[in-house]
Amino acid sequence: MSRSAGHQGVASSWPVLDPLSDVVDSPARARPDSQASPQAVRLTGAHHVDAESNRPRRPSCLSEPPLRDKSDIKSAQTADQCHTVEFDLVHGDTLVFVDLPNIPRDPRKQADCDNIAYRSHSFRVHSGRLLATGSAKFAQMLRQPSQSRIQLRRKMVNRLPQGVHYVLDLTPPSEGDELVFQVTELSLTPGIMAWWRSHRFHGVDPSLVTGHDDVCTCRRQAPGSLDTDGDEELGDINKSSPKATSKRSGETNKRSGETKPVPPTPEQLMQMKSEGDNGLYEPPPFRRIPDYCPIRHRNAIVRLMMLIEGRDVLLDSASRVWTLVALAKMFDCTSVVRDQVTLWIMHGSNTRFIEVLPEEALRVGFAIRNAQVTQCAFRILVNEFAIQEADDDDDARRKLTQTTVFGRRRGECGDELNNLIQHAARALVERVSSIKSQLQSPDLLQDWNIQEWSKLQRLEHLLARRQGPAFHTALDKLRRFMASLPKAVASKLGEAARCWEDNHETLWSMDADRATYVLPKDFERLELILSRMNLVQKLFCPFVWSHLLKHCSWPLYLGPRLTGEPVGRPRFDKMLQEVEDSLRTVILTEPAEVHSRGWIEFLEPSKGINDATVKSPLIDLDQVDWQIKDAILFLTFAWARRDIDPPLNLTRHLLLTLAIDEMKFLPLWAGGFDDGTGGVFESFVPPTDMGPSGPGPAYHTGRTVRSDGPSLCGTLVDDFSDLRLSDGTTAASVNVHDGVSTTRRQGKASTARKVSTASESFMAYGTDYEEARAAVPAEHQAPRGREVMSVDESDSGWDDEQQSPFVLARFRNF
Repeated sequence: MSRSAGHQGVASSWPVLDPLSDVVDSPARARPDSQASPQAVRLTGAHHVDAESNRPRRPSCLSEPPLRDKSDIKSAQTADQCHTVEFDLVHGDTLVFVDLPNIPRDPRKQADCDNIAYRSHSFRVHSGRLLATGSAKFAQMLRQPSQSRIQLRRKMVNRLPQGVHYVLDLTPPSEGDELVFQVTELSLTPGIMAWWRSHRFHGVDPSLVTGHDDVCTCRRQAPGSLDTDGDEELGDINKSSPKATSKRSGETNKRSGETKPVPPTPEQLMQMKSEGDNGLYEPPPFRRIPDYCPIRHRNAIVRLMMLIEGRDVLLDSASRVWTLVALAKMFDCTSVVRDQVTLWIMHGSNTRFIEVLPEEALRVGFAIRNAQVTQCAFRILVNEFAIQEADDDDDARRKLTQTTVFGRRRGECGDELNNLIQHAARALVERVSSIKSQLQSPDLLQDWNIQEWSKLQRLEHLLARRQGPAFHTALDKLRRFMASLPKAVASKLGEAARCWEDNHETLWSMDADRATYVLPKDFERLELILSRMNLVQKLFCPFVWSHLLKHCSWPLYLGPRLTGEPVGRPRFDKMLQEVEDSLRTVILTEPAEVHSRGWIEFLEPSKGINDATVKSPLIDLDQVDWQIKDAILFLTFAWARRDIDPPLNLTRHLLLTLAIDEMKFLPLWAGGFDDGTGGVFESFVPPTDMGPSGPGPAYHTGRTVRSDGPSLCGTLVDDFSDLRLSDGTTAASVNVHDGVSTTRRQGKASTARKVSTASESFMAYGTDYEEARAAVPAEHQAPRGREVMSVDESDSGWDDEQQSPFVLARFRNF
């Protein structure tokens, strides 16, 4: 049985990896109108599938147990306050001062949750541990000039306590450019300030994100309340409509013995958007923290010193992590916080920090030099910017919007990181556009080296060489058939670009994921977003590749139409039969023209010279079918997610498959090629081993063997130069290496001084020529130079019998 006859059976056994149709979310996130059996629910709870790599997804019921109970969380937060650092850090040879700003009239404005006001600190650390961080900042502060200024300002010259050798004043400046810089670096982004609610919307461990700010008014605003981390932190749920409110309030998730609200559904967000309701929730007042706080700044300095001294520091909020990382970067000691921050980001569901806030994650990843966090955030940002860059509208490409095409609020990376993202995104657009052009190209089968296509090209060449009506008719039918073969692949690509129209369940599950971080006013259904995209933009999403991968088992040229396959597929076997019939007409009308060596592969073996018949079938369409499918299979697998850890399930609507051409813009420590010289941003420079070694008389290419001539005395060379013989002055010649060479044959010499101009008067055996021969070659030319010196000169053309009498006379005199 032929392979085409078995297409129907192959459809069920083909190793198809569909990354989208098998995505099943947890029962709590299942679509409300879907009815799942208890057995199905048990299966979905045990087997979650990653959107692109078919990796198991950990459902919410199997997430990590909480790090601390609620009572332990509060006790740990209380013990972490920076009120008793003087009693903890009492040993060391370095005295550190951290002064608070001017005390306000109301001390509670500088107080913690328990109304305890902060005060200035002075404690001891070890200078050896400061220097062990490798910080150039600490090394400079411990040098004598800086120490003299600090001791003089602190009035401690010759008055240092016993055992103290150094004094550090780490109090932030109160004015000037340095203050502006530090405030800019330490200011919290809106996403960082709102990440406390991730334990509700993303299931993040509360002990990682629910910590209060250093200056907090929770007790004064909720007197007598001991449970300020309960459901009331969401404040007043937005009353968009009675139906939506009752639906949201009715949906709860029992977890760890407490009732928690479930994130809104896409339908609820669309209803809120239609009613002009832009607020999803109203946070409690104590959660509205400022982007910069002087107390938070100074307490972060104290915590950084505690980490350097080997003490434990509680990272219970995104604001604390952000401030600590920024300070460690300022003091050039990010290695101190690298492990703790990495553990904070990579713990359980908190990895969604990378997907929801990729700009902030990229800045943190660059600061602590963590390749895992940096690569994941970089993939998301490059993919999002590439979709914008591939827009057909020039204004849309240049427009800087606050949200991405999928509604996510953009953060701020800074000019340097934005430069990396833009270069990588444009490289990705160029790569995807070239693949799209190749799939739609009429030369597709030639680019993929399809064997039967080469056979058709040879037949086309034979028919085009002959004249006559029969040849012209056969050539037209052949070219029509050849044009239809790549069009079949292009039509498959067009079908794949519309595949999302039937994937309503998959799109809804992706919308449900997006509903956890997209605001109502920015939310749109994926169906509407995809309908506005062009083909190149759709190729940055997994839908097209998934469809091509899933339907590789469908017949391309042969076989019956399968269930679900679009109608209107051309009858390629009929078109091939028409080509064969036209070739039979050629044989009958022009028998003498086809009896040549080139026609043998198209004719059946025959005994007589007049018994030539056309092979049937002329080509193996079944073989063409499977060779093209193998190429498509290889192409789609190349765009599948691999080696992405964490798997980034929340952004499964993005492709995130970057190649080395895009990842090369990252630094070396992040797996890229950027070594700091900026070479990755320059266009490709071809190797210079074929180029010239340098200017001047010794100008010749690295691989061109310079011509050599017989050795003559200096006086004879001078006489030849004075005479300016015709054999010595010729036009320049540039060899195939785009270098410079001298090629001599009998009676003529061709030399070149410059690549694009003629040689003016470079005389054979002249002074310049002799200096060029005597020049010291480059290192890579030394062996070749020795080979040149040993060249046999018997074929140099300098035969005494062929020289003029004048020249022979000069030789006799010599």
